[in-house]
Amino acid sequence: MKRIIAVLLTITVAAGTLGAAPRERLREVVADCSRYDGVETVRLGGVATFLVTSVLSQYIVQAADGDEEVADVLRLARGVRKLYVMEYSGCEDADRSKIDRRLRRALKHRDILLEVKDGEDGVQIYGKYDEHLGRVSDVVLYMPGDHTLICLFGRISMGALTSLMEKYE
Repeated sequence: MKRIIAVLLTITVAAGTLGAAPRERLREVVADCSRYDGVETVRLGGVATFLVTSVLSQYIVQAADGDEEVADVLRLARGVRKLYVMEYSGCEDADRSKIDRRLRRALKHRDILLEVKDGEDGVQIYGKYDEHLGRVSDVVLYMPGDHTLICLFGRISMGALTSLMEKYE
């Protein structure tokens, strides 16, 4: 009986940590790869992301001359808690290949939401969809042809996203 409880506890702990593992892996890849020459990174934590999406949104909307589409996108972005951007087109070919391999490994176990290809270029969008809550969390945009990774950690409501898409069809 003790052995069964120990196995169940181990599985429970492992299952609880697996949800955070992909986010942590990406954070580590971005941190490690930012040391390569030619890599540019931007990392915004919770406070900075909140300021950008909430406080500064008023200024962005004013600068866009009251563009309703900009305001809608900013409202949608309020669920984002952290933002990482890594652009590595300025690296040596060998370093770009290493970074691409690391990113593919880090994204291997994530759910792909959408993949669009246009010749050599394309974008892969990953995230975790929770159909019970109707939201997507931890959206990752990977553009290998452009050597760019964008991570939007947080939650985005599928209802709000769907309405936005319908509104601007």
